[in-house]
Amino acid sequence: MKLDGKLKTLAWLCLGLAIGALAATGILLAFGKAFHHQPDWREQAEANSLPNRRGYTLPLNNPDMIPVSQALNMRDEDVVLGILIRGQARAYPWWLTSNYHVVNDTVDEEPILITLCEVCGGASAFRPMFTDLPGITFSFEISGVGLGTIEIVDHQTRSKWRPFLGLAFDGPLKGRSLERLPLLMMTWKEWKELYGDSLVANGSPQLRQRLHGSESGRIGDPEIPPLFQRTANLSDNRMGLHDLVLGIKLPKEGKTYAVPVSRLTPFPNLFQVMLGQKPVLIVRQNELGITAFDLEPTAYRTKFTLLSKAPILFRGSDSLTWNVFGTSKTAEGRELTLPGTTSYLTEWYEWVSHSPESEIVTSTGVFSNE
Repeated sequence: MKLDGKLKTLAWLCLGLAIGALAATGILLAFGKAFHHQPDWREQAEANSLPNRRGYTLPLNNPDMIPVSQALNMRDEDVVLGILIRGQARAYPWWLTSNYHVVNDTVDEEPILITLCEVCGGASAFRPMFTDLPGITFSFEISGVGLGTIEIVDHQTRSKWRPFLGLAFDGPLKGRSLERLPLLMMTWKEWKELYGDSLVANGSPQLRQRLHGSESGRIGDPEIPPLFQRTANLSDNRMGLHDLVLGIKLPKEGKTYAVPVSRLTPFPNLFQVMLGQKPVLIVRQNELGITAFDLEPTAYRTKFTLLSKAPILFRGSDSLTWNVFGTSKTAEGRELTLPGTTSYLTEWYEWVSHSPESEIVTSTGVFSNE
């Protein structure tokens, strides 16, 4: 009886081990099968890159910055993308930036992201960090084409983003938006006259010889490449495909608007538009230098006084003086900023490709004239 009991115990033990082995094998097989179907890094890299475009998918990281006086490669007609952070002005030449489309840079230890598409003329600047993800700085590169323009991807999570809205539309960060920084387009001649003490990104003269660099003096492209046409909205004829607009998105209201640049005259000047019930200030420094600010959360609803046109300076009812980037300083030296809008300059076809329900703004009021 004792032997039979031991045999039974041994039999049950063997059966348990067999079942355990089979279960473990099943788990490993299932895991292996799932793992096998996950794309490896090569597939992921290929999926997030334009084919045969290595030179145009690599980003420009921390470019060499030189004073205006040393920028001997610059021409007066060159278009630049200008920013102002912590009192520091920086310019990124179109002919340099368009060869990379994405710039990951740092200003006084503050990371910034610059994006540009030479086809639609769209450009934006962002702060690539989130307050709830401290210590993480996101960096980006171009990843493909969609909705009539480029798409970008971050290196940290491989999430895909709309390059000028700063909105993640796919991946782990889907639905998040980057904080926008005011950006101005203008010619090099205009920039150095207004911001002669700034720094400019330095690039080799050879970059001008590349296809993208040779388009340095032109905003937008008179042709839409076939690759861009496939995903663009080319059927909305409320405006010309290449007409320049200031596109504005109101995330809380879920509405989008297009302000024809042709209506923002005379300039330099200050303009007020009502987007539904929301008052928005539009500042136009020159032909391409346009910024927009949300007046709803401020005390400035009815009046600004234009103090200077070169550069634009304006005063609110509290006597603070503001610049085109929406910054001011108090008597104690504390920097203040006007709340910006989700907006950027682009061609009509690009804006309406992702925002087909946009309302065209036909009424713009001039705040103040000298």
